[in-house]
Amino acid sequence: MSFDIAYSRSMKLEDPFTEGAKIKYGIPVNVWVKFNDGKPPYSIQNITVHDSKRVCRFIYWLNPKLNLIDETMPNLAMHMFDACLKHGSENAIKFLQQACNFLGSDIKVTGEINAETLTQTRLYERSESVIIAAYMFMRAKKIESMAENQTQKKTIKKLMKRLV
Repeated sequence: MSFDIAYSRSMKLEDPFTEGAKIKYGIPVNVWVKFNDGKPPYSIQNITVHDSKRVCRFIYWLNPKLNLIDETMPNLAMHMFDACLKHGSENAIKFLQQACNFLGSDIKVTGEINAETLTQTRLYERSESVIIAAYMFMRAKKIESMAENQTQKKTIKKLMKRLV
């Protein structure tokens, strides 16, 4: 799998533009501004799919080192990319570290891909579905924790649909 496939899959689940949240093609306005060093060339409403892909490749694929996960476990990388979009890169990586621990590892949950995280994750190369199931369980637990806030009900439903 590759970034392009992960991006395409996630964008099928995205609303093209969310006015209230100021998100277009999965890119929140604050990420757009940060990506452009505080001086975006145009507003979030005017970004293109090409802009979105550039930002996503850098912020949600290369920065959190999903390319390293993709080398041996492309389906896991795809799920992690979607989690980066919806929960942020740090949380997406924490889900992975928590999943490894759930399966018996004892790694520090830092929210950063490091050598220990890669080593423990690669133990599941031949059974990628096992680490993906544990990953999705950790992600679902995070989504469930949002249920305490009644205003989040619509968001929770959308996020839970992304898990299947």
